[in-house]
Amino acid sequence: MKIIITEKQTNLLIEGLPTKLRRRLNYESLRDELDFNLLYELNPCDWDDEGDFIGDTCDAFGRKIIDDEEIEVLPKESDSLYYFLLDTFGEYLSKVYQNKCD
Repeated sequence: MKIIITEKQTNLLIEGLPTKLRRRLNYESLRDELDFNLLYELNPCDWDDEGDFIGDTCDAFGRKIIDDEEIEVLPKESDSLYYFLLDTFGEYLSKVYQNKCD
């Protein structure tokens, strides 16, 4: 099952984030950080399920972004960041998992 989030829904997810995080949500810089910081340390094959790997990676990436920015966020804002990352990088992480573990 594939979930498609429209551009309007993506914008709503982004609007729910603090301004300091929104400024940082540049696809290229996030992708570089994901590749060189997080995926370098993780082995996708440690997860039994592709969905768990994607969810856990997006969650860890979101927490890393919040920690790096050293700001307080509400649980709702943290959830919005998680769903933004899941929508933005879910397919990419799926390909990473399939390439390394299948």
